[in-house]
Amino acid sequence: MAGKADVLLPYMDYTLAFVGLVASDSIDRSETLLRSTIGLVGDLATAYPTGPVMVKLQQPWVFEYIKLGRSRGNGTETRKTANWAREVLKKSASLGSSSSGTPILS
Repeated sequence: MAGKADVLLPYMDYTLAFVGLVASDSIDRSETLLRSTIGLVGDLATAYPTGPVMVKLQQPWVFEYIKLGRSRGNGTETRKTANWAREVLKKSASLGSSSSGTPILS
């Protein structure tokens, strides 16, 4: 899978900027969009468990966004997706792939 994932590397900044835009727009964000973008974060963490992409995924806003998805106001599937993404990020952080000062996931 690493070879296929490498094809996306040139677009990673744009992809993460899109997720960041969705994360910052709470007025126009549906639960479906919340679940999908959190799932995308988890997929990226799975595809790139180390390196510069994971460093970008360790930013505080990403953890806050996942935490938002885990809140009780969301449906079961959204909470399950957010819990999965959180676990993927935790696993990658435990591999020592993140930058120093990694946020603690709650």
